[in-house]
Amino acid sequence: MSVDSGCRTNVSQEKEEVPAIPRSRLCIGIMTMTEQIVFRNDYEWEALELLKGMGYAHAKRFETRFLMKMGPKKDMNRAFTATGWDDYTDVTEPGSHHLTMEFLISLNVEETDSETKIYFCFFNEFEMTLKQFSSTLGFHQRCILDHNTLVAKYHYERYCWWSSIFDSIVSFHNPTLRFLAKWLAMVMHHSRSDLHLCSFPKLQCLYAMANKIRFSPIRSMIAHW
Repeated sequence: MSVDSGCRTNVSQEKEEVPAIPRSRLCIGIMTMTEQIVFRNDYEWEALELLKGMGYAHAKRFETRFLMKMGPKKDMNRAFTATGWDDYTDVTEPGSHHLTMEFLISLNVEETDSETKIYFCFFNEFEMTLKQFSSTLGFHQRCILDHNTLVAKYHYERYCWWSSIFDSIVSFHNPTLRFLAKWLAMVMHHSRSDLHLCSFPKLQCLYAMANKIRFSPIRSMIAHW
């Protein structure tokens, strides 16, 4: 698997603060075996040993023909667009499980009073703010990053929202929300594949989609990784 990264440039005022990776740290790398992954401490070695036995599959955004037959294709597009997930969800190229392992064993989060820093290795070592990391993954620049903002600014209340989308403990009213919940569970957080339980992060994402709020679930994704 080859990786070729390039600097991104600002194409409009709406895309301010696009995280640019220094040219000196860019390279074309090829990783074909686990032995090429360099671990720096015992924690990373133990994590690598655990990841060796796991399976890796590329998760597509959704199967277009399936959604056309089911009916919610336009609703799904509107939901992703409203939350600023256009670039994140529209991924067509396959990934490398060796690069995934290198990323996961090296991922480190440093919380301070003023900001959150993300550190990881992807052939080279990188350092990003939480907003830069969110944008690098493809979420919109103006997505809010803190779920507390949903409560303070957009009046998100978990129990009321839970009641409004469920008619019983297992059934969603809206087929689009039902499909989105399934997608969130299997693609973003890799939790249960059924809908008997819906975690707090998934409920927050569904609320943002239903209310057209640009929201990045980057914190919950990092916590899952």
